[in-house]
Amino acid sequence: MNTSLFTDLILGVLLVITCWLFYLFHNTRVDDKDITSFGDLLPLDNIYPANLIRQAGLSVFRNRLLYWSIKLSLAITAVIMALEFMPTMPVWLHILISVIAFFMLDGWLLLKRQMRKQRIDASLEFFISLLVVYLQSGTPLSQAFRLSAKYGLTKEHPLADELLLLSLELESGRDRQRAFADLAKRTGVQNLNKLAAIINIGLQIGSPLINCLQSQLSAIQQQRQQLVNSKINRKSLEVLLPMLLVCFPMFLVLVFFPAAIQFMDLLSVLADSL
Repeated sequence: MNTSLFTDLILGVLLVITCWLFYLFHNTRVDDKDITSFGDLLPLDNIYPANLIRQAGLSVFRNRLLYWSIKLSLAITAVIMALEFMPTMPVWLHILISVIAFFMLDGWLLLKRQMRKQRIDASLEFFISLLVVYLQSGTPLSQAFRLSAKYGLTKEHPLADELLLLSLELESGRDRQRAFADLAKRTGVQNLNKLAAIINIGLQIGSPLINCLQSQLSAIQQQRQQLVNSKINRKSLEVLLPMLLVCFPMFLVLVFFPAAIQFMDLLSVLADSL
């Protein structure tokens, strides 16, 4: 009995610690330290998923210790729970549960990154349109990015955070090509990567930036229209299938069944005449 109470106490403490660590991990917002590349990481941090964490909207440098602490805490907690509630389970299942728990944080990061990328991608068309308007009015590039993020997006929007960081880079005198390339790398959004490539090419050849942005805006609008059309076609097929399932039996009953009865009557008449 005492052993069981001690195990429950340890399990409760581990659960509280894990939740607290995850709360700290989840609430570490990016700052100016997360603008630059990840070359400052130690060599032992090669297995640390810096890109994944940064693209999920979390701080890379402040979360190194929290990341490994949460993973170890999850694995240990899962093993203790398995031993407590399922003591007759084979050893290999305990190991499997521990491994799954160890990688649960990575699965959550993948899901969070995907949701963040979808939010950024959904707002990119409106942002570029607003940015073009500011540039056409003569607003400097860094200020145009800042104003577009401030008035076109909410404070909680992930794209607003990234654009404010980008404006800080541009105002501090950082190379534009490197700043836009790092923006695409920090977010992992394909359309932002294309936008960065177009802007860099435009800066290299001296093409007006507004024309580059308008071309990318047209490409995004065309891509979105294709996505809408594909969704409409898929919905049409989804509606057509139930209609076929209902209409085909009715077609058999209304058309083939009377014809079959008439054919059987004709055969019976021919048989009687013979």
